[in-house]
Amino acid sequence: MMQAALAEPPDARIDLTVTAVLPGCRSLVATQGIAMSAEAAFCNGMIDALLYLRELLPRDICYAVPVGIPRHRVVQAIVNEIEPLYPSIEAQHFRGLAIEVLHYKWPCHYAGGWFRYAGRNPAFFTVQPQDLTQQ
Repeated sequence: MMQAALAEPPDARIDLTVTAVLPGCRSLVATQGIAMSAEAAFCNGMIDALLYLRELLPRDICYAVPVGIPRHRVVQAIVNEIEPLYPSIEAQHFRGLAIEVLHYKWPCHYAGGWFRYAGRNPAFFTVQPQDLTQQ
């Protein structure tokens, strides 16, 4: 009987739209990576998973975020790219857009069995690379 009470309804789903996830990501950026709400923790976990999966993605969407960049700076880069487009993408899947931003910001190439940062002109970044490594 207890299991039935704890079970989610069959139609319960996590909302992964930009509208649902972006506020938690904004909060995570504002607190420099400290998740002060469930929404911020959800964003943190999603980005952590995306950073882990980067090497498992196909070549056309892979990304290689440099190791020294704090996670909240990666989230900041994603938020900075998504926010200006918000009215036209608010119902889209946040994770898919985050993957596109990560690939756009930190593209990689495949060489010798490893994905590597392909490098771009520093002027390419909205958030400058040197700013991302600062805490």
